[in-house]
Amino acid sequence: MQDLAVEKPPSWYRTVFLVAIFSAMSLALSWLIAPFIASTVALLLGMGWSGETPPALLALDMALSLLAFILGCYGAARLSRGHFLFAAAGVALVGWVVYFAEAGGVQGMLKSQYPIWYEFFPSHFSAALLAIYLVRRRKAP
Repeated sequence: MQDLAVEKPPSWYRTVFLVAIFSAMSLALSWLIAPFIASTVALLLGMGWSGETPPALLALDMALSLLAFILGCYGAARLSRGHFLFAAAGVALVGWVVYFAEAGGVQGMLKSQYPIWYEFFPSHFSAALLAIYLVRRRKAP
């Protein structure tokens, strides 16, 4: 007779699916919603600008994008049923690769209109580390 309390091992297909779904969600939040919220807040605070983007707006955009990737990494890790390291790292890696390609690689990042602190801030890596910490903390007794 089979023990009903024994769970099946975690599925890699499920984990890869979660990485794809949460990566798409994080990218959409980071690229569409975060800049909209940041620019709306900037306009409400009277930070009109012409030409160069204000550092406060960039910092708010970065914080919202980081939050989007923390949610994505955490969601994928939490639902992966065992492959939480791969799930969180996968979402972060997809986000970083897409950003790196969109920015034009290191040369594009160095010649960007944005400051160097904005371009090279390790938001994807930080999001994965925080999500892994939160999942492990939740599992600990």
